[in-house]
Amino acid sequence: MSRQPLTREHPEAIIPDPTAARRVRWSGTGTTPPMILLVGIGMLASIVLCPIVRADGMLVRSLLGVACVLFAWLAVLWVRARGAGTPLRVEFIPVRSHWVQGLVQIVILSYWGAYVSDVGRESPLILAQVLYLTMLDALLSWSRGRSWRLGYGALPIVFSTNLLLWFHHDVYY
Repeated sequence: MSRQPLTREHPEAIIPDPTAARRVRWSGTGTTPPMILLVGIGMLASIVLCPIVRADGMLVRSLLGVACVLFAWLAVLWVRARGAGTPLRVEFIPVRSHWVQGLVQIVILSYWGAYVSDVGRESPLILAQVLYLTMLDALLSWSRGRSWRLGYGALPIVFSTNLLLWFHHDVYY
């Protein structure tokens, strides 16, 4: 029995996508905006209620401004997709290296936070970074006409950055 070459003429010989078994697709009917982003925007806006954020007026305005811009961007994309009759699609594709690295880094941050009180106080801003990066990823994907590949990609980026650098509040402006 001879093997078929891996070409487009023989699609049965092409190796399948290894993430296909873990991929979960979701697309709304197009009549309602994606609730996951609305919840994320609400969570981002609610971070202004935390004492460390509430104490800095510029930080409050920055987070609320970002939440408003993200909401407006989502509204434009949703109206455009609804008019075209194409839903905003979401694919949940967990990548092991992302969640394992994020888990290790959150353990390190938690251990560090047990001994340095500033880490715990800054945790709402770290959450704000994760939320912002995740929603930015979604909105950029949909702006390009692609499905949003929801996963844990924001975790290692944000956590490793916060392990190596400590942001002053004026960086968020």
